[in-house]
Amino acid sequence: MLRVFAVFAALVLLFSCDEDHLETSSFYDNPTVNSIAGTWKVVSYENYNGNNIITKTNENSMNGADVIISLNDTDTPHQIWGVNTTNQITGTFECAAENRSFRIINLGSTYVNQPEWGNLFSDAILKVTAYKVNEQQLRLYYNNMGNSITLVRQ
Repeated sequence: MLRVFAVFAALVLLFSCDEDHLETSSFYDNPTVNSIAGTWKVVSYENYNGNNIITKTNENSMNGADVIISLNDTDTPHQIWGVNTTNQITGTFECAAENRSFRIINLGSTYVNQPEWGNLFSDAILKVTAYKVNEQQLRLYYNNMGNSITLVRQ
């Protein structure tokens, strides 16, 4: 009975926190994946220097509003568009699979009624300089690899 309670308590703690200890060992870069094209949903923001992770809650996302972006890296310039919680975004970017570099060229959006979850994305995306990707996840790095945004394929 004590084990059941301990497991239950651990699960409650795990799923009730919006800022947790950083766990990155499950993410890997697959060098055979040469494209980041597709639709991606933000699942977390990582701070490697502060050793923490921010995940979406009802409070920080205005009752569950998502950040979902689509990337097209086949056209020139590459296109980015999507929804940042309460607002549409559109723009262009450049990236190189050889060295996993990434840079937003321009990005248009409004910030009307945007909750913290959307503000985190707006503040970070223009700073992104690198990425890692595998079949199901994309991680965008900024601040000299000290921070990242993790997205999952939709």
